[in-house]
Amino acid sequence: MNTTLKNKSALVTGGSRGIGAAIVSRLAREGANVAFTYANSKERADATAETARTHGSRILPIHADSADAKSLTQAIERTVKELGGIDILVNNAGV
Repeated sequence: MNTTLKNKSALVTGGSRGIGAAIVSRLAREGANVAFTYANSKERADATAETARTHGSRILPIHADSADAKSLTQAIERTVKELGGIDILVNNAGV
């Protein structure tokens, strides 16, 4: 694990698959703790989280619809509560 982003927290919208999952993994590999949102597949989100955790970072999958402001607000609040803040925000969800 590289520690370039050690002690940083990130939130990635649409992070369970494709480019989003790659971003989650890269941030974790760089040492960041990462929360990410997913809209549909809990199984896919869990698989992404498990893969990212192999880098030693804390990973938090959050079920949230990026088209719903209330849902995203709750995701932000949960990220702040559980990871201590948000240093990096990646708006990746295709909405």
